Amino acid sequence: MNISEYLSTAAWKELAVEPVLGRPTQVWRERPRHILDLLDLAVAKPDQDLLVQGDRRMSFATFRKALEAGAVAMAGLGVAPGARVLIVMYNSAEFLLAQWTAWRVGAVPVLGNRWWSQAELSEVIGRVQPALLITDMALPPEHAALRCITPSAIAHWWGLPEPAIPSPDPRGAIPEDGVALVVFTAGSTGVPKGVQLSHRNLVWTQQTVHIMRGGRPPAPATAAEQKVALMTTPMFHNGAVVAGLTALLDGNRMVMLKGRFNPEEVLEVIQRERVASWSAVPTMITRVLRHPKAASYELSSLVAPATGGAMVPAQLLTELQAGMPNAAKGFSVGYGMTEASFLSMALGAHLLARPGTVGKTIPAVEMRIDKPDASGDGEIVARSGAVMVGYFGTEEQPIDAEGWYHTGDLGRVDADGFFYITGRIKDVIIRGGENISCPHVEAALLAHPDVLEAAVVPCPDEEFGETVAAVVYCRPGAVPSVDSLRAFARDRLAYFQVPAHWFFKDEPLPVLPTGKIDKRSLQREVASGAS
Repeated sequence: MNISEYLSTAAWKELAVEPVLGRPTQVWRERPRHILDLLDLAVAKPDQDLLVQGDRRMSFATFRKALEAGAVAMAGLGVAPGARVLIVMYNSAEFLLAQWTAWRVGAVPVLGNRWWSQAELSEVIGRVQPALLITDMALPPEHAALRCITPSAIAHWWGLPEPAIPSPDPRGAIPEDGVALVVFTAGSTGVPKGVQLSHRNLVWTQQTVHIMRGGRPPAPATAAEQKVALMTTPMFHNGAVVAGLTALLDGNRMVMLKGRFNPEEVLEVIQRERVASWSAVPTMITRVLRHPKAASYELSSLVAPATGGAMVPAQLLTELQAGMPNAAKGFSVGYGMTEASFLSMALGAHLLARPGTVGKTIPAVEMRIDKPDASGDGEIVARSGAVMVGYFGTEEQPIDAEGWYHTGDLGRVDADGFFYITGRIKDVIIRGGENISCPHVEAALLAHPDVLEAAVVPCPDEEFGETVAAVVYCRPGAVPSVDSLRAFARDRLAYFQVPAHWFFKDEPLPVLPTGKIDKRSLQREVASGAS
């Protein structure tokens, strides 16, 4: 197979069923087989910008030179093919460079959540045993022997000369289903879960998107012809990984914010860079639309905003049509997860006609309702070439022998094939697109000496979709204040996991006949109390 002929014949768009890790799976008959194949297929001119962040602009040529220099430097730090490189840092050009450099030397980048607490970072380091940690966090003292570098060390690679002898090409020794990336995400059991994605998984998403769009976009002849994509999603999320791959492959310009999410900076960037696409959780889009200065910016270039990770309220569509009519026409919603990429898609017109839908399955994805009840509700299961290899370091795998990934989401499908999410089996809260494990937060609260019982449930929220609510039963006569509990939780949890609402019980929490806490009744109480 010659990858330079990518999508040039019908065979590239034909499906075949092949065994993938022992599971029957639909795959594209012709396909690239390694993540570095996508780099070889990149179409942009060397002088066009790949990355923009504030005043910094990195061209495709600059990136390629730094990548080769960084590969030699990373190998010199003791990173061998197959080793794991743990990356825990905020969005920056250095994040993308570190990720691709790991691939270039044949290592496996492991993406950690920059909002983790020190305890969570320490626990993951112990599990992953990385050869190298790249972070702007303090290194936990119990891992003082670990080789660790900061983003500023990565930034030094931009100015290094291209090496006279490049690093060996690792592709020949790495199979298509070998692990290419580990992305940590909150699971329903408490500790962060490492989702192992193969080269097949990552390449599948790019090829599928091209096929959905009727082919690969033409190479941009000038900077003005480049598609400009705004990146506000944390780069340790899989959606940002996909966006970064697309930027390199299709010659897009990727624009990042200078720091934390700022609605006014988003408005400025869309106007200045003529941003065409922006993938963000509903909370971010709503904040931008409601900014008092939004109407004073020229935003007509934004024609393809997309969202996912949380339910899209009808009010968002109304506000988008009023504030950004061009964007409203091309607005889309994707349903998916790190473990299986995206599974279905709905356009704005679908959302208006069928409120609550997450759309129809995309090409090469099989999705169905498993064991539906009398009303048609059941667990959503799916399979495709993008389903993960499995969770890192655990026997718990939500993939059955036939290759079906069990999402943990409850849903239904209508007569026209449109899917709807109706609930979750997993004990997880989704706050602004960020998954929060309820047992994980509960464990942190129960570490408080005065907390005897704790239950964490979602609380409806107009801005974030859901926020964290804690219901606690404390030691009689020793009820701590909300401020002290919040401070206690902050020392053990990422900021977004700290409960926003606190409810105190003067008696033990209600339980079901099984002895488990009756979270459904508590959730009703919380919703009533919050309102």
